[in-house]
Amino acid sequence: MLKPITYLLLSAALVGTAFAEDASKAATPAAVHAAPVASTDAATTPDAAAKQEFRKNMKHANPLPNYMVIITEQADALKLTTEQKTKVDAWVNENTPKAAAAVKNIIAAEQALLEASLGGAGKDDLMKQFDEMAKMRRALAEQKAACSDYMRQVLTPEQWEQTVKMQREVLAGNSVHDNFPNQRFSAAR
Repeated sequence: MLKPITYLLLSAALVGTAFAEDASKAATPAAVHAAPVASTDAATTPDAAAKQEFRKNMKHANPLPNYMVIITEQADALKLTTEQKTKVDAWVNENTPKAAAAVKNIIAAEQALLEASLGGAGKDDLMKQFDEMAKMRRALAEQKAACSDYMRQVLTPEQWEQTVKMQREVLAGNSVHDNFPNQRFSAAR
């Protein structure tokens, strides 16, 4: 039997190919279960589809609100200053790749856990893998919480309040936290 980390490494290589596939074309039912794929109906460009897919996977990996989508896409409505935009851009450039890697690893760990269970792994092995995945989810949650704390420092209290209001509007329209590109908010009207 393979060790849990071996499953993770093997799955990481396999799951990366399943991200962009249509669910009906995925290699296995397990890949569909472990790697949620965003609908491409609303996406009009490959870049928009990739953003939408990333956001869906981020929400799957961690349920904390993704305020950066609101802040970056509604910068004009929030009336961000040049200095604020610079700080937001710096945060995005430094942390988005880390978050993307974390999400990919979490989904790969889910795949590995599923495959281990289907392969007959016992409770102890499964729980070791589950604990590894939980640590990854915690690290992502800590990164997102640090982002929220930092954005509260970058934005004025009024801008933060407006950001939270916009996030609540998104949540009210979509209980699964779907933040779509160029979503129209009351502040932008």
